[in-house]
Amino acid sequence: MDNGQSNSNPAIQVENGGKLTVNDVTATGVYKGIVVKDKGSSVIVNRGTIGVRKNGGAVIEVSGGGDVTLNREVTVNGGGDNTGIEVGQGGGNVTVMGTDFSKVKTGIKFTGTGTASVMNMTIKGSGGTGAEVKNGTLTVNMVTMTDVKMGMKVTGNGNATMVGGEIKGKGGVGSVGVELTGSGEVTLNGGVKVEGFETGLKVTSGSLEGLKVMGGTIQG
Repeated sequence: MDNGQSNSNPAIQVENGGKLTVNDVTATGVYKGIVVKDKGSSVIVNRGTIGVRKNGGAVIEVSGGGDVTLNREVTVNGGGDNTGIEVGQGGGNVTVMGTDFSKVKTGIKFTGTGTASVMNMTIKGSGGTGAEVKNGTLTVNMVTMTDVKMGMKVTGNGNATMVGGEIKGKGGVGSVGVELTGSGEVTLNGGVKVEGFETGLKVTSGSLEGLKVMGGTIQG
């Protein structure tokens, strides 16, 4: 499956409560990978390759309570400036079983309200942001973020909880492991490791009480 450079449609789209399971899929050079909208809608991918082209959209886009599962042996990559997982209004769930997301500028971006959870994935960044939350509530469980300049950024009324996993930066001036700006909260639990940043934890507005660290390590 190859959408071509002029096509701006996703490779896979499910909405209105639809359910789809695909095996051994190959979708390369597409504008978007998977789009799932609405509660009850779901996509399960078993094995295959999903490649989003440069200047394209997100690899996975979920909203309205949709659900996406990538099982093992799924290869995912962007074009260097894409978002790995984008969560819109109404949230959703993404479960990634041992899959690496490579060549993405932003690993996880939560722009809407609602809740979202992401489990068991590795984000290999391109010097961008591992996870960004503006207003919703995001939980990431056993997620590893590498080669990012900003590990996790939470603004506005956003809330983020990270359980286990690692945030590894590329270093350099202005690099930050976790930044909280606004009235939201960030919780690091279960031995999260933050390393390779000029600043490990940063609160630029709001209260220090909004940043909770329980265990884990921070290294420059």
